[in-house]
Amino acid sequence: MAQLEAQQKAIAQELFDGSLYASNARRAAELTARNTSIEEDLMQALQRWENLAA
Repeated sequence: MAQLEAQQKAIAQELFDGSLYASNARRAAELTARNTSIEEDLMQALQRWENLAA
């Protein structure tokens, strides 16, 4: 989970100022898609964690 969170933080930093959308829209779209995928993976991991803790 920590690795996914670190990737998500790096993506957020790269997308933060918005200039990437203008300078490299393809890269911005790839990062946005990866961020969505990471969010889904984190939610699944959290659900597994909660199930194990129950």
